[in-house]
Amino acid sequence: MADALSRRYALISLMNAKLLGFEQIKSQYVEDPHFSPIRLACDKGVVDGYYLHDGYLYKLGKLCIPSGSVRELLVREAHAGGLAGHFGEKKNLEMVKEHFYWPKMIRDVHWIIERCITCKRAKGKEAPHGLYRPLPVPDQPWIDLSMNFVLGLSRTQSGKDSILVVVDRFSKMTHFIPCYKSDDATHVANLFFKEVVRMHEVVNRTLSSLIRDVANKNLKSWDTCLALVEFSYNRSIINTTRKTHFEVVYGFNPITPLDLAPLPASSRVCFDGKKRVEQIKALHEQVKKQIEKKNAAYAQGANKGRKQVHFNPSDLVWIHLRKERFPSKRKSKLMPRAKGPFA
Repeated sequence: MADALSRRYALISLMNAKLLGFEQIKSQYVEDPHFSPIRLACDKGVVDGYYLHDGYLYKLGKLCIPSGSVRELLVREAHAGGLAGHFGEKKNLEMVKEHFYWPKMIRDVHWIIERCITCKRAKGKEAPHGLYRPLPVPDQPWIDLSMNFVLGLSRTQSGKDSILVVVDRFSKMTHFIPCYKSDDATHVANLFFKEVVRMHEVVNRTLSSLIRDVANKNLKSWDTCLALVEFSYNRSIINTTRKTHFEVVYGFNPITPLDLAPLPASSRVCFDGKKRVEQIKALHEQVKKQIEKKNAAYAQGANKGRKQVHFNPSDLVWIHLRKERFPSKRKSKLMPRAKGPFA
């Protein structure tokens, strides 16, 4: 049985909900080129799922929103309102479509979310802009090189804990040079001249796999077997050219224990110097054509879904804060992933 206190009318509270801004859309139906004829036709009854209720136009239970600022207000509320989470276009479109309808809603949602400053600052870059353009193919070996480092290796007895990887972009021939993670630019330059220039892009995980296989249980002596790993890699066949790295650079493959098997020896023609040069030159031209063909096929696949982007002076751009380049700006997973916009 309820007591007297719960029956006091002064303690009874009422909650009234008001739809701010929605009252004005009743008069905007007449000015909207899409909804105006439908609104007039609905005075006589239901038309193709459209009907009137309390002055508002509905389509299959969804409130029709005429052209105006209310559309942007609804999309922003679904995307960045107090209970929203700055989700992408697809999820926000579904949220708006659940209660409202207007033509070309997909375009409006895309336009508004694409310009959300909070999303650009928090999510950073999702896909690279512009088309993929492969680097020009060199004409001969060892005139265009790329360098990279493999870090995080076990420290050897000599103190080495990293590998400097030098790749000839033409032949893909590679040199693996043990070094220290603390080496500065001067030490790296000295290593390069000592180990590469005097003799004339490997995937780092391939190198790591080779070292694990060759070093086996002696992981702290990987630097002693690096020459074997380098030879093994350069003796393998390249998918792009269908030739080994040695063959592209020198015109022949070095002898391995397999060549000692009692098999019919392949005849070797003794060329003079001029013919030898012509043979190597023809080989290099063939390799270059194969590389260019491979690059073109890769670019065609990589550019699917991309478009060319042109930037003009005073255009606003965002800087993507990559963790390896801006470690102080990405100490926490909750820190912004982009900064800007800048002109």
